[in-house]
Amino acid sequence: MKTRAGETVKDSARSGTVASLEDFRTLSQAMTRLIELKPQDNIYSTIAEGLRLLVGPATIIINAFDPQKNELTTRAFLGTEAVRSAASQALGVEPEGTKLTVMPENLSVMENSMTPVPGGLWGLVFGQIPRDVCKKIEEDLGITEVRVMPFATGVDILGTAAVLVGKGGAAVPWDLVEIFIRQAAMATQRKRAEAELEESERKYRQIVETANEGIWMTDANDKTGFVNARMAQMLRRDPKEMIGQSLLKHFLKEDIPVIKKQLAIRKKGHPGKYEVRIRRKDGQIIWVYVAAVPILDDRNLFLGSFGMFTDINMRKRTEEALRNSESKLTEQNLLLDQKNAALKELIDQLKSEKERVERKVKDNVDHLLIPLIKRLESKRQPQISSYTRIIESNLRELTSTFGTKISDEVFALTKREMEIANLVKSGITSKEIAHMLGISVRSVETHRNNIRKKLKIDNRDINLATYLSSLK
Repeated sequence: MKTRAGETVKDSARSGTVASLEDFRTLSQAMTRLIELKPQDNIYSTIAEGLRLLVGPATIIINAFDPQKNELTTRAFLGTEAVRSAASQALGVEPEGTKLTVMPENLSVMENSMTPVPGGLWGLVFGQIPRDVCKKIEEDLGITEVRVMPFATGVDILGTAAVLVGKGGAAVPWDLVEIFIRQAAMATQRKRAEAELEESERKYRQIVETANEGIWMTDANDKTGFVNARMAQMLRRDPKEMIGQSLLKHFLKEDIPVIKKQLAIRKKGHPGKYEVRIRRKDGQIIWVYVAAVPILDDRNLFLGSFGMFTDINMRKRTEEALRNSESKLTEQNLLLDQKNAALKELIDQLKSEKERVERKVKDNVDHLLIPLIKRLESKRQPQISSYTRIIESNLRELTSTFGTKISDEVFALTKREMEIANLVKSGITSKEIAHMLGISVRSVETHRNNIRKKLKIDNRDINLATYLSSLK
């Protein structure tokens, strides 16, 4: 069978139209547009324009499918002004951006070919525009045939391509249209993948550039391939000047063995965490915490390292200050212990000296004064005997704290009460005390009662002389 260009090709099994050599050239031109699609180009407009080359003046509608929302959205609409006006009037808006609710199963039952739509325009919009309105549009615009084909990759439906053919339109090579739409599906998937990759890269760059941690990537030879803004800020350097420099250049000489050991671990495919010091461009040294992982290819060959650096200089300063504080506290505790030991030794010496003085006083009283008092007692004069007993008692308690205790502000004894308390403690009776002090026995008893009240034993069954003796 001869084509319009004089070439013989197969007839279309479904339409009976003949694809000419010129049609194949047109298909090639349309597909080239898809292949040479630039990042900024609109994939849906490119598909519509490619179909226009193949189907002529027919109306073309390209829809994108969103499986999350179950929506078909018109992304490209090519048609005459009359067709566009009629579509806008029926929809109430411009065709581009129009959304139709559709379930995936409604698309999946479509044949993977450019087949006529049952119900024409009404079937194309899934009955979401009244049938009579659709019928009137078809009659007014002379639409004789509506065909649609989903473009998909595997089970993923990406959208649909619809062609509305008018009266007197040229024969359409539908087989070539189907080939183009299948190619368009692959181009759409590639475009979406590129868009997703670009978005992913944009988010990754945003995360990397705004990260609070420094990020440092090196190649297999430990040369710097990338640093983010935070890492460059830590080092007080321009990121560009670091590219190609050895990683080791920026660390203290004393820490190089640690770095080399960690790099060896990375090259074996293992991650690592460690703390080291880096030297800034201005010479300042700061501590950093490093969490690093190896970068491997699909064959697990080592390509480089990826490290995240956290500035821990403040933490290190705090730790050092704490250690210094603990050291000073230890020194102060040691000094305090030494002072306490010296004080204890001094107290022990004072105690020994006090005991020595007390013994000496007691020895003098026992060997010098008591014998004289005994001689006075031997005179057997009652008044002298009472005084000598008092003197002897007081001499024997010369080193006691009785006088200090009863004169304390807590008891607040008067001088007369202190005098009587001392005589009572010495075993002198009230009658003897009255005779010695030249007061009545009743006065002595009154003073004794006041003493008991001030000592808080007035309501207790306790002997006053015994209680006073316990105050030594």
